[in-house]
This record gives sequence, C-alpha cells and structure tokens, in this order.
Amino acid sequence: MAQFDPPVSLPPAEGSPPQGAITLAHVIYGLYLFGCLSTMTWWLPIASLITLSFLVGIVLAHVRQPDARGTWLASHYRWQIRTFWFGLLWTLVAWILIVTIVGALIGGPMLLVLTVWLIYRILRGWLLLNDGKAVPNL
Repeated sequence: MAQFDPPVSLPPAEGSPPQGAITLAHVIYGLYLFGCLSTMTWWLPIASLITLSFLVGIVLAHVRQPDARGTWLASHYRWQIRTFWFGLLWTLVAWILIVTIVGALIGGPMLLVLTVWLIYRILRGWLLLNDGKAVPNL
C-alpha cells in the first residue's frame, strides 16, 4: 500500500482590491508622471501645477492606502509613497547643493539623475499595476 504525505496547506490567497482603489492608483501614477515631465519646463505657472500634482498624489496615496491593506495593491501605495518622500528628500539635497557655489556642479546633475529615477519608478510601478501584479521586494 502506498503512503501519501498529507497535503501542504497553502498560505491564504490575498484578497482582491476594490476596483476604485486600483483606478485611484492609476490616477496617482498619472499625477506623479505629469509632475515629473512638467519639471522639464521652467515656466512659472507650470511650477505650481507640478507642486499641486505631487501634493494631490501623495495625499491620495496616504488617505487611500488602508483600502488596499492585505492585497497586492498595498505594495503600489507603499511604492508611490516612498517614491514621493525619497524624491522630495533628494530634491531638497540637490537644491541645497545648487545654492552653494561648490555644490552647483553636483546639484544640477543630481536633479537630472533624480528626474530619471522618478520616471523609472513611476513607469515600473504603473506597468506592474496595469498587469495586476504587486511591486516586488516591498
């Protein structure tokens, strides 16, 4: 008589996020991307839209993050929140360097690298969201 091992219990499947929370995550990525692409212009009215789009995005991400708790979508809200706060931190560091005489040579290229980094994070997260996948390693 063959002996069978007992079935291995699988971890519970993550719940599916509400459709409204998924749509809002798309909107937040769009706001962030608009803000990033708008930084390439120095026209003053656009500068206020940049700030506004990032601020609306981060507020929405913080407020709606609990709706996604326990689902794959929670990783996207964490990704969006971390993208904003690390981006803000490094933007401040770059501008502090720019206003100093010595740091101007470092701060300018740092802002360029930061913009590329932000666009990468936004596009990577947005593509994963579009495929219905969690952001890995979070």
